[in-house]
Amino acid sequence: MTRWCGYDYTMHYGTTDGETLLRYDNAHERPHGHERHVGDDVTEIEFPGIIDLFDRFRREINELPP
Repeated sequence: MTRWCGYDYTMHYGTTDGETLLRYDNAHERPHGHERHVGDDVTEIEFPGIIDLFDRFRREINELPP
């Protein structure tokens, strides 16, 4: 289990009909785990810090196909 980082967060980018395109979060049943969601795929990640994670999230949104 990943240590608590001091933040409860969800960074979500999706469609208006509810489809997840990209999401980073630690807000789920397994407390304090950090995950990356692309569509239905979920990967556990190391938490790099909230600012670095937000920068990564924004960069990945810009890299998504139109």
